[in-house]
Amino acid sequence: IIVINGVEQQFVSCDRCKKLLIYRQRDGTTSMAKHKRACYGSLTTSNGCVDNQSNVTEYYASSKCSEIPKRIKEKVKLTCTEFTALDCRAFELVPGEDFLKIVHTISDAGRCFSHLARVNVNELIPSPITINRNVDLESLAAIDKDLLEELCIFIKLFDQAINQLSDENKPTIHQVIPILQLLINHCEITLDDSDGLKDVKHFVAQVVTNAITINKPRLTTCDPSSSPPQTVSLEDLLGRCFDQPQLVVKVDNEVDDYMALDTFLNEKEDVLLFWKDHSNKFPMLSSIVQDLYAIPASNTVVE
Repeated sequence: IIVINGVEQQFVSCDRCKKLLIYRQRDGTTSMAKHKRACYGSLTTSNGCVDNQSNVTEYYASSKCSEIPKRIKEKVKLTCTEFTALDCRAFELVPGEDFLKIVHTISDAGRCFSHLARVNVNELIPSPITINRNVDLESLAAIDKDLLEELCIFIKLFDQAINQLSDENKPTIHQVIPILQLLINHCEITLDDSDGLKDVKHFVAQVVTNAITINKPRLTTCDPSSSPPQTVSLEDLLGRCFDQPQLVVKVDNEVDDYMALDTFLNEKEDVLLFWKDHSNKFPMLSSIVQDLYAIPASNTVVE
């Protein structure tokens, strides 16, 4: 091992021919083993010629999986974390089949280069234009355009619900249950639906019902509302969630007083201001609202 000023260098010297060889711990002793066979070959006997022969494993990789060092695992973990967090990707993308296929392809491409070569990743990754031209246009042409148009209209309400629950400027936790009910009603199959849309509605209804877990069992199975449909603008999302208000006899209990309150808030009104104005009439409920409404429904855009 070459030592200069007390510091070990990344070189070793052959004891016989004094040639310098590159040596790093991550590369192992492969280069030294090859040099030893070449350098000491003249000293071996005819019976030892087999030791001077190159092994097939030097040119073809073994089928056995190598043990990955902890340092490499930590580096890959950090890179995947930054990829999902900074680009707002789903965490389930990393162990996905297509993502693993990309990793395997890039790993196989790296085997074609020497460990000393530096590869320009920008030359390896195709441009968006190249990817766009590689799309199978025949498969796209076979898509049912009428069904696609129906699906776009169907999922528009889901997109609106996602944006509303992701609002960071006002409380959203109180909207989870009514919007869930609205989406379940939206998945009800009608006679005008095509067979493809019926299958989609049935599947989405199961997903919506199972996506949100609520402690009270009676709230986990929401039945469609029995009230007739109301003519409300698309922008008034919460206005479509509730039945028509009915007159209720007022009682002394605070909860019953609130349920009997003949007041309707539209979506643009401030719900916190409503509870502030009614804090004297509903002191207990108002204090509960202050704690609960500070909880965001969820950042559903990232999820």
